[in-house]
Amino acid sequence: MTLLRNMNQYKIMKSPIGLVRIEVHQDQVRQIDLYWEKEPSASEIDDGGVLAEIEVVLQNYFFKPAPLQMIPHQPIGTPFQLRVWSALREIPLGEVVTYGELAKTLGSSPRAVGGACRNNPIPLIIPCHRVVSKSGIGGFSGQWGIGERVDVKQWLLHHEGAI
Repeated sequence: MTLLRNMNQYKIMKSPIGLVRIEVHQDQVRQIDLYWEKEPSASEIDDGGVLAEIEVVLQNYFFKPAPLQMIPHQPIGTPFQLRVWSALREIPLGEVVTYGELAKTLGSSPRAVGGACRNNPIPLIIPCHRVVSKSGIGGFSGQWGIGERVDVKQWLLHHEGAI
């Protein structure tokens, strides 16, 4: 079992927003893909351990919103991205901030904050969906204004009571 903890482990779960793929390395979430389209292979099914616990927490979130920052996670990014992602974890459930507001608190630009949000490897735990444009919902995962991914952002914000 120790050997497995040093390898990446995967789990694909069904959710109201579609298939979600969770990647864990050494019991820390490294990646969450919200737009997974492939059915899981045998190596992506885990019925025990930390992945099963994370799946339960996420299923509970999709049933009734709750903060997810307690899930052990270790995103990999640049120092600036890590600063932005840390700030995102501070946005309370059910609230939003604009790219400009967040940029001002970080001494940066809205575009740079948007880039860090777009490259967020663990959405939901790092709630980039809670950052909106000053003139509307803004983008999500590289899409701007309309599309399947923005629909997911809209669903998450509605689910959390922010819109």
